[in-house]
Amino acid sequence: MKKIFSCLSFLCIINLVNAQDNYFEIPDSLKQKTAKELISRSIETRNQNIEHAIIYTKTLLQLAINTDNEVVKHYAYLHTALNAKVVGDYETTIRYAKLCINYFKKDPIFFAQEFQSLTLLATALEEIGKDPEATTYFLAANSLAEQSKNPYLIATSTRNLGKMKRKTGRFEEALADYKKANTISPERKLYMGIGGSYLKLNQPDSALVYSNKGLQEALAEKNIFHASYYYIDIGIAYFLKQDYHTSLKNLNDAKELIHNEKRLIEVYFYIGNCYYLLERYEDSIDILQQALQIIKDNEAQSKLDFIPYEYTSILELLADNYHKIDDDASYELYRKAFKERQSTSQKEKNSVNDLIYTAQIKKEKDRNDANKFQYYRLKQFTIALCIIFIISSSFLLYRAKKRKAIFNTLNEKMLALERDKLKRTEEKSSHKKEVIINNKKTSEILARLEKFEEQEFYLDPNCNLRFVAKKVKTNATYLTKIIHTHKEKKFIDYINYLRITYTLKRLNNDLKFRAYSIKSISEEVGYKSTDSFTKHFKKHTKLYPSYYIKTLNKKA
Repeated sequence: MKKIFSCLSFLCIINLVNAQDNYFEIPDSLKQKTAKELISRSIETRNQNIEHAIIYTKTLLQLAINTDNEVVKHYAYLHTALNAKVVGDYETTIRYAKLCINYFKKDPIFFAQEFQSLTLLATALEEIGKDPEATTYFLAANSLAEQSKNPYLIATSTRNLGKMKRKTGRFEEALADYKKANTISPERKLYMGIGGSYLKLNQPDSALVYSNKGLQEALAEKNIFHASYYYIDIGIAYFLKQDYHTSLKNLNDAKELIHNEKRLIEVYFYIGNCYYLLERYEDSIDILQQALQIIKDNEAQSKLDFIPYEYTSILELLADNYHKIDDDASYELYRKAFKERQSTSQKEKNSVNDLIYTAQIKKEKDRNDANKFQYYRLKQFTIALCIIFIISSSFLLYRAKKRKAIFNTLNEKMLALERDKLKRTEEKSSHKKEVIINNKKTSEILARLEKFEEQEFYLDPNCNLRFVAKKVKTNATYLTKIIHTHKEKKFIDYINYLRITYTLKRLNNDLKFRAYSIKSISEEVGYKSTDSFTKHFKKHTKLYPSYYIKTLNKKA
């Protein structure tokens, strides 16, 4: 009964939001309220009692219609969009946000309102899975904020761009943006963004510091909307800490409070994950199927897409659950759906990264143009500095080459010693029993290993000997022997060879990939550490990746 009542309440809220343009009978208690008072009350109640906020907004709109006041009417539209966002009605949010943008951009005095409308529209588009389009509007809002030099607006737009970077896997950059936004405008207290970024970086203890602070403030302010989100982040943090029972408690607390169906899917996904790891596979399947049903219902009722961030992972987790209970047909069905969705998701991430990268280049160009006058005034001084730099660089280059020659000679000697040492060790242990592999089995494993390479599983950051052995259906001992014999490499050298070869090919063929930071490139090709990537790249190519990319760009 409780679930039925919740669904009916949610439908009533949606109907209230969607009925904004119909005639509304203003309650007697609100007939004497001014537009300013109604806006203030709508803002105050939005995160505590959304039904009341909607009534205040409907009253504001009816007041605007009665007095034929276009400005107040569009303020009512703006707050209608804000209300719709809270309940997850993104179709309504998009419709009214676009009306506001078209109206407010006509007059500079509505600068902040235009910024808010752009941000609302971008947020709603992001929530329905249209990340590239959302990024375009977030960048437009960022441009407005920088023109205004308003710290609050700059902090907001910086946070939003951080959110998009986080969705594309650029977690360190996202965390930096959230912290930057918090520094620009400390009153924002971006606990949710900072805590969520720490979760993506798999640092649950740091995430809990910010999420618990945010939860306490939300509860003190009776902000149920924010409290439900903090319960989710706390639940995820305990999930990462492998405390699945505490995770379930917080996720269930969130489930009782949340209005937004997309965030509810996120809750269901992590509950399903907890059940899976507690070996409650049937319970996990049940909760994940509920999440899929929400997606299907929303897509059936709306012309807009309803693809939550967790959709790809839900499909994969369902496949894993069915595999555990030996339901092969369902496993194959969801595994196929997962692979198809994964490909689409990667294309969307690349598109968002391209947009952000292009905006950064444009911003840099605009900045250079603005500084052109100062550049010419300092030209002579710069030339003098360049001459000094060239002389200094020549000396340093000469010394570096000399040191490099000494190092290479020493390194060759060390390698020769190591080879001699290894040879002696192998000779001493040659009496040990060799692993025997029959030809048929070798051929089968080599075929599966070739498929492993084609599917680029070696880019998985968790790719280790056990991972690969499982993929090619053999044990670690056989796999090590086969790679050593047929690939003429140690296992770790084999994986690094595949990753670095992939990196070189993509750097040569993908201009956008070449523009990524070294950290982003290393994460893209499976390394958990930038230093590790740089080390292996240097080992295989005799060059540092930054130098290699710089040289490629010069040739382009």
